[in-house]
Amino acid sequence: MKTAAVTGLSVLALAALAACGHGDAGGPTSGQPATITGFEWRLVAIQWADGHAIRPADPSGYVLELGPEGRVRGQADCNRLMGTYMLDASRVQFGPLATTRMACPPGSLAPDWLRALGSASSWLVRDGHLIVALAADAGTIELAPAPR
Repeated sequence: MKTAAVTGLSVLALAALAACGHGDAGGPTSGQPATITGFEWRLVAIQWADGHAIRPADPSGYVLELGPEGRVRGQADCNRLMGTYMLDASRVQFGPLATTRMACPPGSLAPDWLRALGSASSWLVRDGHLIVALAADAGTIELAPAPR
């Protein structure tokens, strides 16, 4: 009887641990496109294949939200961006993307941000961050979920 009780408790403990998973409940997961849509991602860095990396001083100026029905919206420094995207279990493509046409201050990362988004080819989630690989091994974009 004691063995059955211990076994039962062990099964319940394992079930509880499995339910907890490794990350936040409902958090982003590689291979599951629905888990990266519907909330705001902020640019952490663009790492170009030549070793050059750029990081925004203010990540809230470089935002991406993958919305319903293949629509994307976001921010490219002082300009809004909008357009379309295609997403499956491993691939992502943006475009065409349109932006407002305000003149951003010197040093804006908007041109790099838009160029990188235009060459997006695949995605995965690592440590809660969205990593977007660029076509032809040109580099990667790292995005973090915006604070809620």
